Amino acid sequence: EFEKRANGDSTKSTDTGLEARWRLLMLYPKLGLRQKADELALWMEEHEFDASYNALENYYSLYENRKRHAIIIKRHLALKANELDSNLKTLELIRLGDIHYRLNQIKQAEENYKAATKLAISNMTAPNTATGQPGAVCIGAFNSYGCFLAMRGQLKEAMAQIDKAMDFRKDPHYNCMTGYGGDDQFS
Repeated sequence: EFEKRANGDSTKSTDTGLEARWRLLMLYPKLGLRQKADELALWMEEHEFDASYNALENYYSLYENRKRHAIIIKRHLALKANELDSNLKTLELIRLGDIHYRLNQIKQAEENYKAATKLAISNMTAPNTATGQPGAVCIGAFNSYGCFLAMRGQLKEAMAQIDKAMDFRKDPHYNCMTGYGGDDQFS
């Protein structure tokens, strides 16, 4: 039935073909049809990337297809550069850093972590003392970069990043968005 819906051949459901394809993407591997899921994911990337980004991101993350995962995150960042807020961009850069680290692409990992910390700093908001509105900063970038540096044996630099995260965390004048905190336990 899902396959009929995915192809637009069903009159039994209110699901769109797109929603049915999202469900099939997660169902196929559980049925031992991983190759079919991979083929569907590639089709979705080619034909409905924008609408399917979250489903594809979840699929590639869940089934640890890190190369495709990195490709779609980069594509998403490029396509949505003017639409994504700075915190979402920061989180996507952290994800890319984590993926590149797991692919042993250390230079690319560090570039993404550095970019995430720079973006977090450049887009943090200052507290508004007149209104009492707290400032905001994405401390997940510092945490992830600090963990990366620690794993590389750069403990002094790692502590500087972790200290930045903790300083903001302790400051009652800031809301700290940790969001996707990245890999703080590399395996």
